[in-house]
Amino acid sequence: MAKHLRLMGGADNLKAALDTYTWLCTQVADRRTGGPCNDIEIELTLGKHLQLMGGMDNLRTALNIYTRLIRRTLRDSDCC
Repeated sequence: MAKHLRLMGGADNLKAALDTYTWLCTQVADRRTGGPCNDIEIELTLGKHLQLMGGMDNLRTALNIYTRLIRRTLRDSDCC
């Protein structure tokens, strides 16, 4: 659904898609809002969507998501 809204474009559809991604993340995070949902695919998609929407707040939030994912990956890997 959110992908379809994103493809359709337009401010209203992009906002509806963002609401859908946020709802998914909240459901995976046991209904805690504002924090990570610990589902890499959902968080990456949310970051990409925020980046697509543009604007300073959205870009800052996307950067925070990407940074959190990189830190988690480095923390969980055995390479470093």
